[in-house]
Formats: sequence, structure tokens, C-alpha cells
Amino acid sequence: MGLALGGNRGGESNGWAAPGENSTVSVRVFFGRAPGSVAFMMSAGVSHQTPHRMPTVDDLLAALTSRSLDRFRELLAADAGLASARDAHGVSVLMTARYHQRFDMVEAVLEQRGDDLDVFESAALGKLSRLTRLLAQDPKLIDAYSPDGFTPLQLATFFAEPATAKLLLQRGANVELVSKNPMALRAIHSAAAGGSAEIVERVVLAGADVNARQHGGFTALQAAAGAGRMDMTRFLLAHGAERNVRNDAGKSARDLAHEKGHVAVVQLLDGASRSV
Repeated sequence: MGLALGGNRGGESNGWAAPGENSTVSVRVFFGRAPGSVAFMMSAGVSHQTPHRMPTVDDLLAALTSRSLDRFRELLAADAGLASARDAHGVSVLMTARYHQRFDMVEAVLEQRGDDLDVFESAALGKLSRLTRLLAQDPKLIDAYSPDGFTPLQLATFFAEPATAKLLLQRGANVELVSKNPMALRAIHSAAAGGSAEIVERVVLAGADVNARQHGGFTALQAAAGAGRMDMTRFLLAHGAERNVRNDAGKSARDLAHEKGHVAVVQLLDGASRSV
């Protein structure tokens, strides 16, 4: 589930200018593009507070993508409102941190935001209590689409959050909805990609089409086989997954398992073929 992040506009510094004090001599600190570079501007005879540029969401996203936790926390400390900021596509900083698997930055944002999460963030982060309250307030949120085109169930399954995935399925989340983005995936695909056999089983038992295809013609069985997941591959085969289906590149589940050296999965698939 990729995401294109916006960066700083050309010519601007990556950082923010710290405000000067009310004194005859004020200092403005500008953090330059080169790591660790700091330039000081001294101005004498100034009796008012020096103007400064507040940090922006682009600054925060730049710190996130450069994996600078100290910088990330510094920006949040300068403007706590950035914890609730979103990029140009409407994706929250919190979700962006989760997509990048920056759990330390997720925690830094949560320290500022607390329990103030939307339905997509709650599902993706496994926040069961918050998700339960949101669905009680507005049941239609269960099949809503995030700014980047995923349903709460697709996010919970991809991020392998069994508690929120289970709740969404119990509340009747539609397992056959297709994401509104180029990935064109369903919950069965996000579950297989997420790697939780438990969640894959729940999605299948809730009525998901095990042979549904996402962008590129990939099936859940192909994802499981390519990842070397014996348990998931066996379960999908037992529930009607077609082993000989080929994706748009002409490759079957066996081909993908063979390419990755998953010998046991290849043998399982060959055995399934002989038993047909």
C-alpha cells in the first residue's frame, strides 16, 4: 500500500526558524538542508520579537521519510497541531508513519493526539475501543473509503490487526468491496499481504471470493505461495483457491513459490495438482 509523499518546495529550508526573544539582540536559527548545518543571524537593536516560520506538514513528512525521530519530535513540540495534519492527498501523518512502519513516530503522534482517531486510523492501529465507539456513532463508516482509497477492513487486515478485523467482520463489513485506487484489491488480498493466517481465515469464512484478482491479476493464493506461507496456502487450497490461475505476467502460485525458493510450498501445490 504505497503512498507518494509531498516534500519541501525548492529553495526553502527543511526546518523551521526558532523564534527569538524580546531583547536588543535576537537570534534566529535556520536548519539548512545539509545534515547538521546551522546558520545564525544576529541582529542588533531590535526591540520586538523576530519573525519566524512555523513548521509545516511538509517539514514533518520530510523528517518522517528521512527517519529522523529527533527532528520529528522537535517539530511536533513546536506545533502540536501537526499531529493531526494531512498530506496533499488527505492521508494523515499518523497513517503515513504506519505505512512506513515507523512505530516510534506513530507513538510520538499518539502522544499528542491521544484517542482522537478516525475510523481508518483506529482500524489500522488496532484501537478496538475507539473503533467500537465510532461505529456506534455512525454505522455507515464500516464501509467508508479512506482518502487513499481503502476501507477500514482492508486496513485492519493489511496491518494484521485481528481485534479490529474481527469487529469489522462481526459488524458486517463488506469483504468484496474493491479499493478505490490503482491496487484494486479486496479484503482477501490485503489479508494475505498482511500475513495473518487467522485474519485470512476470518475473511474467507465471511464469504470472500478466494479467487478474486487484484491489480496485476494476483490472487491471495499467489501472495501466500510467494511469501512461503504453508499454513495460508493450505487453507486457501482447502477453500477452493485455484492453483493454476496465472497473473498478468503469466505466473502461477507455484511459479512464485519456486522463484523464492519455497520448496515445501511448491511440493504442496504439486500435491494439490495430483489430487485433482
